[in-house]
Amino acid sequence: MLIAHLSDLHIRPQGMLYQGLVDSNTMCEQAIAHLNRLVPRPDVVIITGDLVDEGLPQEYAMARTLLAGIEPPLLMIPGNHDDRTLMGSAFSLPYLSSTAGPWHFVADDLGPVRIIGVDVTVPQEHHGDMSEAAGAWLDAALAQDPARPTLIMLHQPPFLSGIPYIDTYACRNSERLREVVQRYPAIERVVCGHI
Repeated sequence: MLIAHLSDLHIRPQGMLYQGLVDSNTMCEQAIAHLNRLVPRPDVVIITGDLVDEGLPQEYAMARTLLAGIEPPLLMIPGNHDDRTLMGSAFSLPYLSSTAGPWHFVADDLGPVRIIGVDVTVPQEHHGDMSEAAGAWLDAALAQDPARPTLIMLHQPPFLSGIPYIDTYACRNSERLREVVQRYPAIERVVCGHI
């Protein structure tokens, strides 16, 4: 199973640059064009947060336009720059039972690898948190099919990157994630964004 991973697209309204310097929209278009040319084609594309930069309605409108070009199925979780309400309104998110509260999901019908999204973002904060509730939810989700190959996706890294300003905003209480992951040897990858 081929899984393409994008993160931190920081899509801006038409004509605006990310931090006044980078044309993140054009970079996103180029990444999508590259994905769509891959042979073999990815079975699924995952986005681990920060779809947009300021959580503005115009950014989500642009994101919807840009991401419509992705041909494989698309899974996403929010990052610290995202607004869950606007993001949920902009996209069809069939794996979410609700866009209220954390966006945890299990996608187990896209191929041999089960993909689990764990929303560790804390509204109005840059750091993440593997809360007790998130850890318990993940443990229960994994227990449904403990031998199934699994990829876990989250936004903030559950490890130190060595980049001081990023490490300030990492995922707090990441030992909970480690404790859960250690119980399930079928977990093949934990991927994140934020860097």
